[in-house]
Amino acid sequence: MNEIEDVLKADLNKLYWSDDECIVSFENVVGKCCVVYSNNLTVPVMKWSCEGPDRFYFTETFNSSTKTFSRPTPRGEASLLGKRIKGSQCRMDVSEVKYWPDVNRKLRTLDIFAGCGGLSYGLQQSGVAEICWAVEKDMAAAEAFSRNHPHCTVLMDDCNLLLQLVMNGGIENSKRQQLPQKGEVDLICGGPPCQGFSGMNRFSEKLYSRFQNSLVASFLSYCDYYRPRFVIMENVRNFVAFKQSVVLNLTLRALLEIGYQCTFTVLQAGNFGVPQSRKRVILLAAAPGELLPSFPEATHAFSQSLCQLNAAVNGQTVSVTKSWMYSAPMRTITVRDALSDLPEIPNGHDKCEIHYKKRPLTHFQRLVRGNEKQKVQFCHMMMLRDHICKKLNPLNEARVANIPKNAGADWRDLPNIAMRLCDGSYLKELMYTNYDPRSGQMRGVCPCAEGKECDPAYKQNNTLIPWSYVHTAYDHNNWRGRFGRVNWNGFFSTITTNPDPSGIQGRVLHPKQSRIMSVREFARVQGFPDSFIFCGSIADKYRQVGNAVPPPMSAAVGYEIAKCLVIHTARQCSE
Repeated sequence: MNEIEDVLKADLNKLYWSDDECIVSFENVVGKCCVVYSNNLTVPVMKWSCEGPDRFYFTETFNSSTKTFSRPTPRGEASLLGKRIKGSQCRMDVSEVKYWPDVNRKLRTLDIFAGCGGLSYGLQQSGVAEICWAVEKDMAAAEAFSRNHPHCTVLMDDCNLLLQLVMNGGIENSKRQQLPQKGEVDLICGGPPCQGFSGMNRFSEKLYSRFQNSLVASFLSYCDYYRPRFVIMENVRNFVAFKQSVVLNLTLRALLEIGYQCTFTVLQAGNFGVPQSRKRVILLAAAPGELLPSFPEATHAFSQSLCQLNAAVNGQTVSVTKSWMYSAPMRTITVRDALSDLPEIPNGHDKCEIHYKKRPLTHFQRLVRGNEKQKVQFCHMMMLRDHICKKLNPLNEARVANIPKNAGADWRDLPNIAMRLCDGSYLKELMYTNYDPRSGQMRGVCPCAEGKECDPAYKQNNTLIPWSYVHTAYDHNNWRGRFGRVNWNGFFSTITTNPDPSGIQGRVLHPKQSRIMSVREFARVQGFPDSFIFCGSIADKYRQVGNAVPPPMSAAVGYEIAKCLVIHTARQCSE
């Protein structure tokens, strides 16, 4: 157990120097990394590690013969590693942008359908983007975006009306906010909602007209007018195959017709250091003369079954699988990695600021909590924000309290008991009234279990085990996951905007506590730092987190754009 604890506490990018040698076939080499002796760094290890991808360090050497660890000897080969590296010059990444005069200025970015700003926050963290404008109609989400990007102009208007205003020569909106003008926008990003397609019928002649009136078309209209250097569009996994890929094909065709180079893929958020399975379509476009970015390789190992990312387009299977399919530089991040330092709270906890009570225990926690030494000097920064959760009614509170604290436990593990609720009412035992031939026991709760007609008179209320689940279990995969606990040593399924233990994505219960996961816990699972601010009611905050792009995933995309800028400028300088 101590060995497991040590592994969890260690930095994911920490190595040990050894004189042992291993011959690796060149065919198995997938890329280069930067490795330094920590004593040669002029900045803290954590800060240096965050300045670019594939960075590793070591502080000790390991002798495989004696099984002992020691410090590198002075002037030895190990102690010199990294001594000649200036600043953050480890590889061609965003940190080298400052060495090329033409790309010294970051890309001025317009985020459309911005939400609380997950996509923008990751791009900003990558160093490639300066978030200058954002369009978001929801008041709470717009306020959150503004709080986290204080120098950004957040336009809380209808995106179509804003574009029409600019095209008609408008410089300001009705609130006297400056509007982005043609030639000022270098990067457009956003995730247009797809609700407009949900009502599509089967008549293909209407598909194109529906597409024209959708928010995807609005996003493309911005691209057509502003003609930025780069475009990033994010959407749900089903965007690829929706309606026989009509939406995807029309999107690509529209960008190609106005001169852009295009590519798309499906990225798995779990491959970029968050404890969550979340597949998202990422479409990239580059203007004529620019380099079209590649897509980022995985930085963290993840479940292989959830990384099969092929897509069907026009009846053909398009492989969007990356070369790092079965391995990655760092291990999988678990729920325990992300949440084990957070204080225990009760059902319905609504105090927006509380003390941490624990130091960060894992590499992930050190990242999301930031510089602890600095925080010690400013006590107000030691407060944890938004560790709040929805309040369950007395019946569901009792159900959650009786779900075993085991990995995979859900409503099927509830005991069949009578009990008194916190509001003074009573629950009865569930009565199994009918013989169920599928189980061979008296497990039916309605005559339909015996092949007869359903009888409403058999319905039972006020039972710990939900009567409706038992009644329809065989037709709905036993309602697997309803009132389910998250696996402490596993990862989440996709975070939702409204966590509900009785909903389709019902595995939202804390692994060790009798409550729904908190807003801050969901935010960590998405990869947001603890300093990120959410606004509005608790429902607003859950929705902001659930709708967001995981910042580590968007940061990885940002690094790829930065590499294109560096290569493009290097070529220009050499000509």
